[in-house]
Amino acid sequence: MSPFTRPRPRFGDAAPKRLVAMSKVPSLPSFLRIRRDALDRGDGLAALLERALGRPQRDGFAWSAFAFKNDEQAFAKELLSRKTELWLFRSNQRAFAGDFVVVDVSSPDLARRRAYVLDLKHGAPLRLGGGGAGVQLKNAGRVVREVALRTGVLGESTEPDLVTGDARGLLRYFGAARGIGREGSA
Repeated sequence: MSPFTRPRPRFGDAAPKRLVAMSKVPSLPSFLRIRRDALDRGDGLAALLERALGRPQRDGFAWSAFAFKNDEQAFAKELLSRKTELWLFRSNQRAFAGDFVVVDVSSPDLARRRAYVLDLKHGAPLRLGGGGAGVQLKNAGRVVREVALRTGVLGESTEPDLVTGDARGLLRYFGAARGIGREGSA
């Protein structure tokens, strides 16, 4: 029977027995480690994605999950340039885990290392505890545990500090303010 002559299902009808196969959606990591040198390259994010996925990325699906928006790349560059004891991870933007996970690796003791989940809000004041992020931080703890398990950079029971605000406020929070936007330049 042609799909054009098949009667349309009515509300409450049983689902059809045979479903059309959908293209398989690739699984993506929950985070990518962002290194300062990758931010200097024009293809840095693509190279990080290729390394994480183990294959060249030919479509926009993975790219859109990790691409930087607004001042996020400038923020990442500035933070990593000024605070070498911080490791930065880009959260998958579909994971509801904020924009970045920051780990302070200055302590040799994994249990004493701190993790922060950041959600950049353009023009917003700095807020601790995740206020103003809505559902964007609902999986923050899960992604931090995943960072701990996959990288070994912090203790598995580390609870993240949730921080929201604009790039300048977040850089000031980490003691790295300078160079983002007109007001933060020195």
